[in-house]
Amino acid sequence: MGDDVYIKLRDYLHGMPGGYPPTKSGVEIRILKKLYKPEEAKLFCELKTVPEPVEAIAGRCGLSESELADKLEDMAKRGLVFRVREGDRALYKAFQFFIGIRSHCGGLLHF
Repeated sequence: MGDDVYIKLRDYLHGMPGGYPPTKSGVEIRILKKLYKPEEAKLFCELKTVPEPVEAIAGRCGLSESELADKLEDMAKRGLVFRVREGDRALYKAFQFFIGIRSHCGGLLHF
């Protein structure tokens, strides 16, 4: 996969209102690599900016609903996707990435 999946993720994030532009140094790609595994970066790009249930997302991703639910829940717990609850079901969406977040491991990201 190389950096292609991260370039796609950067471009997807850059299309959001806050932007996430490319840099000459490539630091934005290094940040994304620290936060997202390649398969998570690919999955994030399949999410819409409105909340959807797992079954709607699974069709686009080629994953079973149970496998996708586990991945999305893990990503939501780490702050990589946005999750809302509607009754007893979870809905997931892509959301804007902002520089300066703290990692969930308790420290700042270092490069």
